[in-house]
Amino acid sequence: MSRPILIALFTLFVSSLLPSYPCALVQYSFTALQVPGNPDGYPLPVLGYFDNTKGPLYYMSDRPFPGPLIRAKMGDTLQVDITNGLGETKITTHFHGIHQKNNVWMDGTYMITECGISGGQTFRYLFNVTQTGTYWYHSHAGPEYTEGLLGPMIIDYPDGEEDPVMVQFQYVLEHVLILQDWDHETSDQLGMLYAAPRGIFPGFQPQFPWTHRAILINGRGQFNCKYNNCMDGYTPSEKGRCAGIPQCLVERPPLIGPCNATAYPIDEYTCQPGKYIRIRIINSASNMPLQMWIDRHNMTIVARDGLEVAQRTVPFITIPVGQRLDVMVLCDQDPGYKYSMIYTVPAVFIPLSTNLDQLWSHTYLTYTANTSVVVPHIIPLYNYSTARDLGSLMYANDTNLEYTLPPAPAPNDAFVAEPADARVVINYGVVWDSRAGWPLEEWVLNFKRFMSPNRPYLQSVLLGQLDSIQQNVEQVHATGSGISSFNYTRETSTIELEYGKVYEFVIVSEDFYQQHPWHMHGHTLNFTAYGSLPLGANSSTDECQQTWQANGKVSELVPDYTLPQPIIARGDSFTVAEHGFVAFRFRADNPGPWLFHCHVDWHMSQGMTIIFNVGQKGNSYVNLPPPPSWVPQCGVDSLWGPPPAPPPIQKGDTLLHDLKIAGATFFATLVVVGGALSCIVMRRRLRSSSGYSSIQ
Repeated sequence: MSRPILIALFTLFVSSLLPSYPCALVQYSFTALQVPGNPDGYPLPVLGYFDNTKGPLYYMSDRPFPGPLIRAKMGDTLQVDITNGLGETKITTHFHGIHQKNNVWMDGTYMITECGISGGQTFRYLFNVTQTGTYWYHSHAGPEYTEGLLGPMIIDYPDGEEDPVMVQFQYVLEHVLILQDWDHETSDQLGMLYAAPRGIFPGFQPQFPWTHRAILINGRGQFNCKYNNCMDGYTPSEKGRCAGIPQCLVERPPLIGPCNATAYPIDEYTCQPGKYIRIRIINSASNMPLQMWIDRHNMTIVARDGLEVAQRTVPFITIPVGQRLDVMVLCDQDPGYKYSMIYTVPAVFIPLSTNLDQLWSHTYLTYTANTSVVVPHIIPLYNYSTARDLGSLMYANDTNLEYTLPPAPAPNDAFVAEPADARVVINYGVVWDSRAGWPLEEWVLNFKRFMSPNRPYLQSVLLGQLDSIQQNVEQVHATGSGISSFNYTRETSTIELEYGKVYEFVIVSEDFYQQHPWHMHGHTLNFTAYGSLPLGANSSTDECQQTWQANGKVSELVPDYTLPQPIIARGDSFTVAEHGFVAFRFRADNPGPWLFHCHVDWHMSQGMTIIFNVGQKGNSYVNLPPPPSWVPQCGVDSLWGPPPAPPPIQKGDTLLHDLKIAGATFFATLVVVGGALSCIVMRRRLRSSSGYSSIQ
């Protein structure tokens, strides 16, 4: 037997003794396109991510969104190539909830971490997966995801490590539900209607994009094909619990085809009698918290934002924008029926004076094909007073459900947030100004309305060009409806965080009439407190006339930040209730500029954003590796380095594969052994730092 063959056999023998921990390169390739769609029976242009591997007609689909499921395992390297087929519209792709540890280059935030993908161009997102759980991806350049440019993402446990939810429930089926509120105008039109100045032409009044027309589940929903011209009896005006400016969005017949309320059969999700199913629920709405319940079935919440929680069984869930909840459902009802799965908006968000008779959709939980549908016990009620009086699910908004889901029990985890080195308080609110030429509203955080920079913030730091951004500050003095006098700035606002230190943030709502969903990029947050602000002196008993004390009370409401505190919940997407507050802590150990923003997309567009700038030292960031070679510099026709060579590994292959075949040298043997051992070490390191079994 020849020496090379002996070496090859030895290589294979050694590799066979190592545990099965494949570090895979998992590849996807999508093109973003605008196509005609008909998600709820009302035809209109929609956006979508389309799989380039599906052949020349890859864009032909009667369900153009959500995009393909991205699935990988913790420890894998994920490569996602995105081609922009939208012409002049720039896009990005943000992987919502993924930390991008030491790799802020791949966070996909327009003019913060990248230039955006121009029409006809392709950008490669390449990153190590350091978490497990349910996530989603979407464009983060503008409101494109509100038109369909989004998709689900699941990160599984690695080979050789058991999923604790699977171990406990032994479920046989899994369903992914990506939920949206849906409109029948493009985001450009709705954005202009919201942000355009008052009186731009005689009689023009800007409006917030509300109410929505349907709720979509995996790109499908139901619309009743009713139209209105804002002058007849069917007028869904925005005038909620507390009287505001009456507003109305015209509902006109579609341009590209007739409306058909029964265009598609109702989607069905299989349930095997006597077995559990896992449902991964993602709220990818542009605006609203969404409610879901399954007729005659309870749901046991097992994970939130990719993190296992202490389990709680509930009859319904309320899920804020951006958040993910994993629930287990026991299929223990009569298998001779189909059961309604209902998705809607809580009644507290329905205008008082409206005959809007459907803002909900449904699917079926089906045990056996060709069975009849049982009439559901509870259907949505669209009358605020009636819903409140009945105490129905529709009124039970359950804003603070997420803070009753502490981390799941785990060995060696005290579930204690370590003491913080500093506390930062962020007060946010809205500025209205009734003068002609002013927008309907702007949102401010600590008296600053965020303005996107004209070049990526990250690039500006590294090229020493930050001065031009920092000096671009506009002083604003607003007077008008809702305020007597108010001074604020319009700027690219940041909070500087020292690398390695622990910070406590207290987010205080000075918006007394609506809750807001927030999302933190790059970090998992440890929540330590939440609640409502105290009523002001001599406050009215009428909820619409009450005042609240927003200033000077934080130290009385939140525990001492210099002491350890119990963790009441963990996540990256959360709600601050109206006239409420939330406190969280995290260690600033992921360098770069990370967005913290309201996930009501329209509010974000009007300033409800700030950058948490972690670890900047002069023209660099502590422990941030150099930019990937293929990342372009904006404003100049050059890359940070040479273009990357095409990767040799195909989807599903492992980095060890070719070495096992070609391992006829001792060097190959060392690579196999060293690679496997490093993968094991990496997985153990990721597990210890992922927030599942150690203090963050």
